[in-house]
Amino acid sequence: MSAELKPCPFCASNNLSISYRGQPARDFFIGCNSCGACGPAVPSANPAGGAYNPETVPSWNRRPTVYQDGENAATSSADNQGERG
Repeated sequence: MSAELKPCPFCASNNLSISYRGQPARDFFIGCNSCGACGPAVPSANPAGGAYNPETVPSWNRRPTVYQDGENAATSSADNQGERG
C-alpha cells in the first residue's frame, strides 16, 4: 500500500488493517484492531468484486473539519456559520 494510514480517530492506534465484506470481496474498509472502529466501505474496483479499490485508504484518512468551539462543520447549520464572523 503506497499511502500512509492516519491513526484511528477514536483511540489514536496505528494497529489498523484493510478488511473486506462479501465473497468475492465487494466492499473494502480500514478497521482499527484496537477499538474496533471501521472506516467507510468502498466498493470493489471491479463490479464483480474481488479487486481492491485504491480509494479505501483516502476514505479512512479523511477527517471532518472541526471549528475551535468543537462544532463539526458537516453538522453546523448555515445560521450558525454566519455567526462565526
